[in-house]
Amino acid sequence: MTALAGHMLLVRAGIDAHGGELVKSLGDGTMSAFSSARAALSAPRDIQAQVAAATSEPPIAVRIGIHTGEVIRAQDDFFGTVVNKAARIADTALP
Repeated sequence: MTALAGHMLLVRAGIDAHGGELVKSLGDGTMSAFSSARAALSAPRDIQAQVAAATSEPPIAVRIGIHTGEVIRAQDDFFGTVVNKAARIADTALP
């Protein structure tokens, strides 16, 4: 749990640093939203670099899926084809 908590702090910091919003935690993943495609690409690049440099045990690998487009926002959650496509992309990504 300590390693997971540290990892989540790292992820949240990467999202926040690029003006993103951590929408929710999905068990072993997260959903985030960004106001621009540039920020959506910059945040995961930085997160991947931080994860690669981490020395915590056990090592944690990340897979990231990104998709752009219009989403449906309902209160504090996002829905729509864009969300589904990003999830599918992440599923096919290598750690």
